Amino acid sequence: TRESPSTYLENSRGPTGFEYDLATAFAKFLGVKAEFKVLDTEEDVIRAMEAGVGHIAAAGLARTPERERRVRFGPDYFTTEPQVVCRAAGPSCRSVIGLVKHKVAVVEGSYHEYLLEEFRAHYPKLTWFTVPGSKAVDLLRMVSERKADFAVLDSNLVSIERRTYPSVVAAFSLAPEYPLAWAVSKGQDDLLARVYLFMEENKTRKLILGLKEKYYGHPKSLGHKDSSAFHQRVRTRLPQLELKFQKAARDHGIAWEVLAAVAYQESLWDEDARSALGVKGLMMITDRTAASLGITDPYDADQSIRGGARYLARLLREVPKGVKGNENRLRYALVAYNIGPGHLEDARKLARRMGKNPNSWHDMKDVLPLLSLKAYHRKLPLGYARGAESVRYVGKVFSYKEILERKGAPRLPKLRLNQAKAAKKSRRRHLATQQEAAVELLPTS
Repeated sequence: TRESPSTYLENSRGPTGFEYDLATAFAKFLGVKAEFKVLDTEEDVIRAMEAGVGHIAAAGLARTPERERRVRFGPDYFTTEPQVVCRAAGPSCRSVIGLVKHKVAVVEGSYHEYLLEEFRAHYPKLTWFTVPGSKAVDLLRMVSERKADFAVLDSNLVSIERRTYPSVVAAFSLAPEYPLAWAVSKGQDDLLARVYLFMEENKTRKLILGLKEKYYGHPKSLGHKDSSAFHQRVRTRLPQLELKFQKAARDHGIAWEVLAAVAYQESLWDEDARSALGVKGLMMITDRTAASLGITDPYDADQSIRGGARYLARLLREVPKGVKGNENRLRYALVAYNIGPGHLEDARKLARRMGKNPNSWHDMKDVLPLLSLKAYHRKLPLGYARGAESVRYVGKVFSYKEILERKGAPRLPKLRLNQAKAAKKSRRRHLATQQEAAVELLPTS
């Protein structure tokens, strides 16, 4: 694989990423343990497959005619499009010709560089500079810091990175949507068949839908002003509160980034905050709930944070067992934090009446907004609730959480292709042929 937020990335919680989660599920499907090797560029990944270094390339690879001559691709599982990005206040354009005579950044050996080479046949003065694959996540930063006028990235990566660099916007799409697929070495027909079986399973399709929600379901929750203000307050307000968040979160078994994100959404990290409804302090807890949590002074940052952590941990425990996955359970707990557990249960009842799954966030985010419509809420025990606002609340908290998780995340050491080959030679069992490689991955009976 290769390192990027859309494929494989180490954050403060360990490995994460769309490809990491999907490949881990495939390894479980086979009855083996996944081992990840991080290469620098897409071209390095393709060459590794040609050399038989790894079993599967799960790296967000575009299926192109040139690559199909070199490796075997599995079924398409995702689509994205190559987007050109620029500064909102900088040079802009709506087509390739507008890139001429500007500084354009692209990842070396990527599908995007291949596209630019195709366009140069029509626009000979089109030029660009390349960065290593390990720097793909820095392309938006380079544009933001005026080191490049434009950059080309996949739209799914743009949607993630814009939360970190809100001054960068999409200018236009360099080409239509294209599919992504896993790749294997030629001759690994048995393994390729297993990939097809895995991808065609209903369970896998549901997993992919869940991963799309997990990694790409919230980027549009933050506008330019939201994101800019958050980054400013990360610098000015968070340093005084971070240790308090970390201690309270550790004491109650939750991630500090979640607690901090909730506090920001509630009060903008202002310990003197007070709403029109009378909720107060960093965590904006009602007087009744505060009393049950032992909070005597809601304006005291320590008390508010500890009480908020205790309350969020309680809500997480109360999420019905039918809701699977830590991320989904967190979404339900956040809804309960925002509009109350009773209204969440009303929404679940309404989902059942409508023939939807009350344990699926995909369904619940469509049902919750109905709590504000009289035709629906008049038939529910607790009546009206700001259900649509609770969906936006979840999206914003997740966006803030994910930015904080990236804050100070460790950088991965990269394996160049020759290092990967050396690693291959040191395996306990050397794979004599490509067929043996496929057999090794098969589950034992």
